[in-house]
Amino acid sequence: MAERAKRTPAPTLQEAPSVVREAQSQVLSDLAIVVGAVYQQVIEPTQAGRIPKRIANKLSPLLHGSRPSYYEQVDNYLDMIFTTAKTLQLIRIHTSLGQKARYMPGPKLEEWANLQPFEQVRALLQLWCNPSVHFWSDVAGVNYQPAGYGFNYYMDLHAAREALLDYITEECQPGKWYALESFLQTIKARNPMLLRERSRYAAYSGMRNRQEVLANWENADGEMIAGLLASTLHEFGLVTTGYAADADDYEDLGNPVAFQFTGLAAEVLWDQHLPAPDERVRTLIVQPNFELLLLQPDYPTLYEVLPFARVEQVEMVSRLTLTQESMRRGVEAGWSVERSIQILQERSQKELPQNVLYTLQDWGRLYKDATVTQVILLEVGSESVADEICASSKFRALGLRRLGPRAIAVGDQVSLQVLRSTLEKDGVILHIQGDILSARDVTSASTYYGRR
Repeated sequence: MAERAKRTPAPTLQEAPSVVREAQSQVLSDLAIVVGAVYQQVIEPTQAGRIPKRIANKLSPLLHGSRPSYYEQVDNYLDMIFTTAKTLQLIRIHTSLGQKARYMPGPKLEEWANLQPFEQVRALLQLWCNPSVHFWSDVAGVNYQPAGYGFNYYMDLHAAREALLDYITEECQPGKWYALESFLQTIKARNPMLLRERSRYAAYSGMRNRQEVLANWENADGEMIAGLLASTLHEFGLVTTGYAADADDYEDLGNPVAFQFTGLAAEVLWDQHLPAPDERVRTLIVQPNFELLLLQPDYPTLYEVLPFARVEQVEMVSRLTLTQESMRRGVEAGWSVERSIQILQERSQKELPQNVLYTLQDWGRLYKDATVTQVILLEVGSESVADEICASSKFRALGLRRLGPRAIAVGDQVSLQVLRSTLEKDGVILHIQGDILSARDVTSASTYYGRR
């Protein structure tokens, strides 16, 4: 502790740089865009697990990041976001009999939608540092030139990420501007092995030869730190970056000259909780031209309207559009038009425009909802036997439904083997007619929705 007290604080800047690139939690926005796309389109991954090019060409312009491949002319960012959403179980790949595998909303989506942004970002950081997760790629600084002790072989990426986060929380404070060059030189002077000391390769012969590491530190470790700050941590909404000169595109600016940890970072990394947003404030505006505006980031409201509204942009101000097709998709996903109208009324700042309300009601009269479910039909010899079976508590787990005097439907999750063993214990002998495809034989028994 005494040694730490003597340390000089990380050097800060008195003024912000001339060009500032604000952090806006773009990964959270892009995850919402992907979820909206899964509701509004049939997205079937290719055999290689990628998003089909025709769909990628529509979605990529809506997203806020890029991960160009070093070996081919392709941007991997869209696939990276889809894989992130799938790993977080916001979406899943659904396969059913007679249909190709496709993306559908996942089991953790509702829980995710109701998390605060700092809780969502914490989940992303845990994923980012998880050794079993290999799909997320960072972008190194523009001058990255690894030599003998290069990044790719001698560094455990996940351990390096975790080490940098620990260093940041110990040595920095949110809301202050730090000069990047001075920040990097301080790390080099105090702990040049910061990104390597937790690596599983650290014990290898020669790994702690400081002289060799220091000889290439600026072009390897230093550029990697600069890249982590300006790419992933900026995309998570934790770091605002600053530049010395203006340019037509941020990519032309090179590495930032300074950076600042945001209010979101204060919550995520330093556990400095900001006042919770007032839940009574309604952020949604429904316009007569069927456009929905969210005047500030409001993820619970955004995720509520994604099933039945087409995404135009998700940013500080988000725009979506109600169309007949988007409403139909919502009905297919289980959101009736009446339910969609109720959501809009509860979340909107004002009453719905009459033309919007009447049109949505007209669209609702066009759709008739039906559910297709595969069941096993059990026919018994008499009505009294059917009464006895349906009334017995022994068979409650079978999910029985009476369809007629002697006809009983068995729950769609019950396999033929379980049905047989359960009934025969009570003296009911089954006679099987034809080939029965039961729940055990189907990859998933969830209802399929979406037009092919």
